[in-house]
Amino acid sequence: MIESSQIKRWIVVNDLPKVYNLRKVLNLIMAIIFSNVLLMSCSAKDESPVPTTVVVTPEIAGLKPGQSLQLSASVVDQFDEELDLPIIWKSENDSVATITASGLVTAHSVGSTCILAIYEDIVGVMELTVSENRRRILSELFTSST
Repeated sequence: MIESSQIKRWIVVNDLPKVYNLRKVLNLIMAIIFSNVLLMSCSAKDESPVPTTVVVTPEIAGLKPGQSLQLSASVVDQFDEELDLPIIWKSENDSVATITASGLVTAHSVGSTCILAIYEDIVGVMELTVSENRRRILSELFTSST
């Protein structure tokens, strides 16, 4: 009579080539998957950065006439990385506020304007409210942002 341990040993020994071949196939599949993932990640990083957005900080502000505020802007690429590219600043209403080439905005008269940070055809916007009354500035900031 054949014992169960002998049957198990016979199955294990006779199936060894199948297990070995299965391991080879699995290793090959894993190698293909890994190389594709590696290739995709390398090809994405090999792309040249393309500017997509200009981000202005702060996005919204309120000043009294005569006050100044330093703004900053950065150009961001498709990978959300900042690029060191030149920004051109512009005020939509110079009678309300002006801005220097370095991003220093100065309020002149009561009103609202948008300050633009421009890189080629990409524009970032900052909303500026100029008011004599601080409460009015805060009120206009909160109502214009909703």
